Amino acid sequence: MKWLILLFVYFSTLNSFSQENKDYWFETQGLVVVTSFQNEDIFAGVGFYFKPWEKWLFEGDFLLGIRRTFFQQSNFWWVTLGGQRDFLKSEKMFFGPSAQLGTGFVDLDKEENFHNYYDVRLGYYFSVGNKFHFFQSSYYGIRQLSLNNKSKGYFFPGYSFQMGLKYDL
Repeated sequence: MKWLILLFVYFSTLNSFSQENKDYWFETQGLVVVTSFQNEDIFAGVGFYFKPWEKWLFEGDFLLGIRRTFFQQSNFWWVTLGGQRDFLKSEKMFFGPSAQLGTGFVDLDKEENFHNYYDVRLGYYFSVGNKFHFFQSSYYGIRQLSLNNKSKGYFFPGYSFQMGLKYDL
């Protein structure tokens, strides 16, 4: 609950600054509600995006695994940072290549048994809308699983299919 309050205060402050100094901040910035289907779980979460230049968009998401967190009582957090570049763009549509870095953490039980995930993914990004944007993206890449934070990990293919809504501030 504390992180929700912190996110609300952070985005409220950022939004008030962006309204007062529209020329100082990014060309576009906004909030994201996202659902992500990945190898291990189905995630839901929130994020923030900004567009510092006309052809580039950067996004950060904070996600929570639904199956493991709510049905198996083990917290599964996932954080992604990504970037997209305009390839085809119209007034209400955006399509282009995309890349993402992600990390996840699963707390399996009380005896300090946990897994860390790290991944790098490439894919595409598609968005339609004006102030509210519906988006869909797909990624494929390499993922590393580290058991109990040991240096040796297991590598395997990772995928992600995401969809959600964006709102321009």
